[in-house]
Amino acid sequence: MSIPIELNMVISSPPINNCTQPIHSSSSEDVHNLYIPNVCTNNSFLNNTQSSKAEVIDCANDMNNEVSKEKLINNQHLFTRRIFYSTINKDVEALINENSPFSVKLRETVEIIDEAYERYGIFGFSFNGGKDCTVLLHLLTAGLYRYAVKHPEIISPNEDLPKIPTVYIMNSFPFPEIDDYIKEANGLYDLDLVTIAEPMKEALKSFIDSKPHLKAISVGVRSTDPYSEHLKPFTHTDKGWPEFMRVLPILNWNYNDVWTFLLRLNVPYCCLYEQGYTSLGGTNNTIKNPALKIENDGDEEKYEPAYKLKDGSLERMGRIRKSASPSPLR
Repeated sequence: MSIPIELNMVISSPPINNCTQPIHSSSSEDVHNLYIPNVCTNNSFLNNTQSSKAEVIDCANDMNNEVSKEKLINNQHLFTRRIFYSTINKDVEALINENSPFSVKLRETVEIIDEAYERYGIFGFSFNGGKDCTVLLHLLTAGLYRYAVKHPEIISPNEDLPKIPTVYIMNSFPFPEIDDYIKEANGLYDLDLVTIAEPMKEALKSFIDSKPHLKAISVGVRSTDPYSEHLKPFTHTDKGWPEFMRVLPILNWNYNDVWTFLLRLNVPYCCLYEQGYTSLGGTNNTIKNPALKIENDGDEEKYEPAYKLKDGSLERMGRIRKSASPSPLR
């Protein structure tokens, strides 16, 4: 039995993204003319609003057990991740149902994520605060919700969703803005976050050793990244590195796809992308993208935001030095 939306209830305050206004575009493929009035900066998206009745009802109606539905409605503070991830999943499904080339690509990505949950159950996530990982994080939360709905025998509907095991491997020359964004994203998505300030190989070993049940880690790698053109959506780590399956759902996405997703779904992202950065590494090898520089007569240099870059092949113009060797995450 479906629960009527008019049901009188007390609404609790799960983490809801209230950082941007809805964005409307006649074409999901064209992101260059879109305007974001309030992209997340300085904890702005942590000022959560109350969850709407509709969002709670939608989440409850995905449950088959009437007792579980009633428990969720009467104890929403115990189900904050389940309600929030349900809302994200609804937005993702709406974007998939659009008739566009991007919606086809998004559906393929969602199928990879669903397959990964079926193969490995709860798996890990490598989060560096960049735009690609931000896309993937949003999609993984939706995937975890679908997995829980499909398998109530594995994830009880009487409990909140488990936290996603997440590792943030700090750059040797970190941007403070990235560190701040990681903390903000952790607060929003409520992750099981571990921060490790070690070289990548050692950091991965530490993460896997601390969570030996993990068989896979998802990474926001795209085929246009260095050394990544021959990777597959499911690829084992290279010889000599900690062993696990790399899950690479957005491998076939391009630069424009990333920004289409972030802008259409109003996903909070690191404020550095508003300042002219298009590809983030460390402070020692990352500059604002010259292709976004605004010509003006003044002394102050100004840059357009990352989503204004019209030629995605210029994405890495702001990276002034390549890594000496490929990493297993890439």
